[in-house]
Amino acid sequence: MEMFWTVAAQVAIMFLLMGAGFLGYKIRLISQEGADQLTTVLLTFVTPCVILDAYQSEPDARLLSGLVAAFAVSLGIHFFTILLVTVLIKKEPRGFYKSERFGVVFSNCGFMGFPLAEAVMGEKGILYASAMVAVFNLLQWTYGRALMEGKTEMKSFARSFLNPNVLAVALGLLMLFLKIRLPSVIGAGVTYLGAMNTPLGMLIIGTFIARSNFVKSLGQKRIYLISFLSLAVVPLLCLAVLHFLPVDKEVVLICLLLAACPCAANTAIFAHRYTGDGLYATNLVVVSTLISAVTIPLFMLVMALTGIV
Repeated sequence: MEMFWTVAAQVAIMFLLMGAGFLGYKIRLISQEGADQLTTVLLTFVTPCVILDAYQSEPDARLLSGLVAAFAVSLGIHFFTILLVTVLIKKEPRGFYKSERFGVVFSNCGFMGFPLAEAVMGEKGILYASAMVAVFNLLQWTYGRALMEGKTEMKSFARSFLNPNVLAVALGLLMLFLKIRLPSVIGAGVTYLGAMNTPLGMLIIGTFIARSNFVKSLGQKRIYLISFLSLAVVPLLCLAVLHFLPVDKEVVLICLLLAACPCAANTAIFAHRYTGDGLYATNLVVVSTLISAVTIPLFMLVMALTGIV
């Protein structure tokens, strides 16, 4: 139960920070251009620093095996979800199914997942979460872009490996296995930048909510069904499978916690760029984010009852 209250408190803090971003946008303290620039800073500098800082841990056999397991579990969760949405979310003329499938497959594991993982398990949580985020980035620029655009390009596959977060994981792994430590001054700078991840990420999500047609989004019944699929059905099914597999419980905890996060903000960004249903995708992100304030702590309680925590 202690983990439940830890996660509940962290979710409450995150939503308070989102509220600050929401207010900042509404009173024009943060512009849309400013929010976009903050997003670029977060993804290019801050999140990679969070990952690098976590990989400065002292390697041991259990940690390394847990990291390998985290990559395997992350791949399994994503591929299982891709199969599930292909079966459950049928194609329809408006093309909304593309955003719906994307939103269910790709959770907000970076912006919201890292703060939750750190609150639950500290640096080890970040380490395991980085595996999920790396898989997320690789698949969103391959499967995700192909889904939204309707075609597959090798450029997208190559681009996925050049994502700053994926590069940070690769560099972090190299440093971890070779026991390379950053010089103290550089390491301190990386730590300071990484500390910005939670407040900056939540401020950005707050501006995202402020930019949406919030009232209209609450009246779209299908969005609730897709949110339920993303926030409850997928995590619970993955929990049912992983509960019976010989996987470290700490790895399962972190991967499932990230899988239970709301639809990724990139659902709306990709929709705006490739499908033209950006408004619907934005509403999906907003509604699933708001509902997650309740579902994430509840899912944590379910994991506690099943003995994962």
